[in-house]
Amino acid sequence: MKRTLLGAVLAIIALPLGTQAIPAAAATTAAPGLEWSATVNGRAVGDVDSNKPLKLGRDKQTPVVLALTNTGSDPIIVRAIRLEGRVMTMTFFRYNTRLDIELAPGASTERRFDLELDDLTDQAVGLIPARLQLLDTNRKVLREDSFPVDVDGRPTSVYGLFGLAVAGITAILLGSLLLAIARRRLSRNRWNRALKFLAAGIGIGLTLTFTLSATRLLAPSAAAWLTLVLVLGAVAFAIGYLLPLGTHRPGALDEPSYLAREPEAAVARADSPP
Repeated sequence: MKRTLLGAVLAIIALPLGTQAIPAAAATTAAPGLEWSATVNGRAVGDVDSNKPLKLGRDKQTPVVLALTNTGSDPIIVRAIRLEGRVMTMTFFRYNTRLDIELAPGASTERRFDLELDDLTDQAVGLIPARLQLLDTNRKVLREDSFPVDVDGRPTSVYGLFGLAVAGITAILLGSLLLAIARRRLSRNRWNRALKFLAAGIGIGLTLTFTLSATRLLAPSAAAWLTLVLVLGAVAFAIGYLLPLGTHRPGALDEPSYLAREPEAAVARADSPP
């Protein structure tokens, strides 16, 4: 069970290595003549950063102003716009709005509409990395822009409960590890011992990521949470490998002293005169 849990945690870390580059590649190759800008809740998306994230969740309807220009030689169709929030490659909220905008070569347009964020407060809370995407008729990404959002959600949202679940698993890992240390039942094999510490270190990194995000201290971008998890995991692995504790297995050299003295006493009695 512990090996399965460790494998699942390591799989979570490995997923972004193959998924983060896919949307970026699609955005740079699709509709090269499309220029765009967007304003959400009165703020230009391009100006939003981690120092002043975009606030969402207080209003059910979020106003959006979208400006599009086709500088290419082919017509472009923008079927929909999508707002989604992702942490650790997992999508915690996604909202699509149908647009059906067709731009002839050289044409420009501006569209005003509202994003319906009815249940956002039940989906996430705190700082979440988000992205706004323009989709074509095949649901492929034409353009996208990434930015952090500050969701005024509930602690019992899906994101909050997921963080609590990760914290609970981490507490179990740490508890079993501390109990093994107290009973001196850690494996004498350094690599096995280090792997158990690695699982706990990864759990601490994931828990810290969710905690900093929910308390609005850190937007868990891929670089941020991977750094936390990898650093804490490496430190825990090193501690487990170097820790001078292992399973106590009595052998010939570990016999109690009184057992070791019995044969000597018997020999002395045999050699003594009657």
